[in-house]
Amino acid sequence: MTITAFGIICFGILIILFFLPIRYTVAALLISTIFQSTAVINLADKGITPTLTIEVYLLVRYLLISKSKKNIVREKYNEKMILRFILFFIISIIISIISSFLFENLYIDNVYYLFGVNRTFDISFKLDTSLIIKIIVLFFNISSIYIIYKLKGLYSNEFMKKVVIVSIVIVLFFGFWEYLCKITNNLSLFPTDFIYNNVGYAQGYNQAYIEGVNNFNKVRLNSTFLEPSYCGAFLSSVFLAVLSINKNKKYNKLIFFIILALVFNLSGTGLTSLAISMIFYWIINKKDKIKLSTLLKIIILVLLLFATLFFTGYLERILDMLFNKMDSWSGTERSLYNAKAIEILTKTYFLGGGLNCFRASSFICNMLATVGIIGTVIFFDNIIRYLIVIRTKIKDNDYFKLGFYILLTILTALIISIPDITFLQLWFALFYLVSIKENEVMENEKSRSSNIKL
Repeated sequence: MTITAFGIICFGILIILFFLPIRYTVAALLISTIFQSTAVINLADKGITPTLTIEVYLLVRYLLISKSKKNIVREKYNEKMILRFILFFIISIIISIISSFLFENLYIDNVYYLFGVNRTFDISFKLDTSLIIKIIVLFFNISSIYIIYKLKGLYSNEFMKKVVIVSIVIVLFFGFWEYLCKITNNLSLFPTDFIYNNVGYAQGYNQAYIEGVNNFNKVRLNSTFLEPSYCGAFLSSVFLAVLSINKNKKYNKLIFFIILALVFNLSGTGLTSLAISMIFYWIINKKDKIKLSTLLKIIILVLLLFATLFFTGYLERILDMLFNKMDSWSGTERSLYNAKAIEILTKTYFLGGGLNCFRASSFICNMLATVGIIGTVIFFDNIIRYLIVIRTKIKDNDYFKLGFYILLTILTALIISIPDITFLQLWFALFYLVSIKENEVMENEKSRSSNIKL
């Protein structure tokens, strides 16, 4: 067992948090989700993430709080969402146990041939340590949603919005620092061993850097994430979310730096999910009239961005990434993994092979392979129902709008090319949304500030 340098700082923060109101522990939990590639403790070939560490800590803090401070706010739509997640969790465990007995000796060809190289799929129907870890992580993700909901009377909407903004700023800070070190060929000046230290993950922060040491166009911003596509999903989600609440142009500078980070990130997952979510954004807000002056500013900004991308060579790189992705090694391999996931689904009679039997390249295919038709339907039914409910609340409350567009874009990114149900930005969005109260609106925050303790 090895406690990392990040872990020492994390444990120090937890000690301080014990003497502070629990809302700061909730804030720490949301912020911890952006440190996706980081471990607090490394155990052999597994790393304990900051998020899991704080989730355990939050549960302990919750159990120590008096009953009088719980259940201050009750909302049926949140309670139904949590109950459906609990049902999904139970069904997933049952499927994993049944599959381990029914399909332990099921033969599925795990060899594939790609561009002259023989490779293998990692397929397992066994009840092993990896499965137990995934169950534990999922348990604490769901229990944290429940705890944040039960304690939502102890913090204001404005406080939670500030936590989201702080998270974005941290990602941008580390992202631009890392990116500058890459393009100047001085990655040693970035604390890679401090951030990218989880031995349980295949760290992809330098994948583009290795590919293009002498090619400026192939260097990609990654920040604190496992790989650029995960960072791109986060940046896309917060761009659309912050844009949706930027009525008074308060966040213009933040939006500019998010756009800049997206350009340097060069993630097909991020840009595609953003484009799709923008269509939903337009449909939802199509009744709002856009002023001519605002439209002209948008056109000028787009033209300037287009010119910048063209003259720096980034436009060619982005177009190549978007339209030639499926012909690349990565695109071909992802297709093979998704096809294998469907094969697992059919050979397990649509039951699924268990939470950890396989890892496809898209969320839907991965869900079908692991928890089958039943688990997949329960999960998406829950998320879609929740999005529909939140959609009805965003017109009169910008706090809900912020969370709605984060969740919508992250879900889109998952469907495109992120397979993991434990993807931390999914839970980041849910943690935030479940904490928001309907009776606190952003427009009235200044008049309420004297009555709300942040």
